[in-house]
Amino acid sequence: ALLATQWERVVAVAQEGNPLALLGEGAPGADAGWTPPSLEEAGARLRAQHPPPQQAQIAAALLNVRAEPGLEAEVVGRVGPQGAQVTLLDYSQDGRWARLDAPVVGWISTEYVVLLPVSGNDPPLFLRPGVARVVQPGLVLRDRPSPEASQRGVLAAGQLVLQLAVTTDGAWTQLASPNEGWVRSSGLQAAGQE
Repeated sequence: ALLATQWERVVAVAQEGNPLALLGEGAPGADAGWTPPSLEEAGARLRAQHPPPQQAQIAAALLNVRAEPGLEAEVVGRVGPQGAQVTLLDYSQDGRWARLDAPVVGWISTEYVVLLPVSGNDPPLFLRPGVARVVQPGLVLRDRPSPEASQRGVLAAGQLVLQLAVTTDGAWTQLASPNEGWVRSSGLQAAGQE
């Protein structure tokens, strides 16, 4: 196994030939059992980071509401216009769909909603669950979307991460795996788009 250290402490580990995996606070240094993030855990991570019910705004002129999460599901109504507020009650397993009960009961694509701030310090967010690859060596993971925020760690180029959301200005991306925090969006690329 390859180890990366910071201040004489193991902070990352990888099997030879694999990207380094950032270890969380208290993670055992000998644990090389890290697996790449999966979109299938995005819904659970969204529920943990942005627990429903969440207030959101529609970011499209008119948005289809479907009976089930998925593009193949029956359209049961529409919500809009752009800027209309809705309450997100749950997320699909992959986090790409959110459940509503008003003004229409059903599911909407999270691609077309802006999550509104819960507190005055939070920025509005586009929900963008997906797997991304770190393309900037030494990408700094922070506890908030700000260059002044506390540093939580450093990610290695080539590492796969699970992203949850992006600030509406596109500057910062919220990560859920392997560690929670925020990185500059310019340091990531959607996995599979290399």
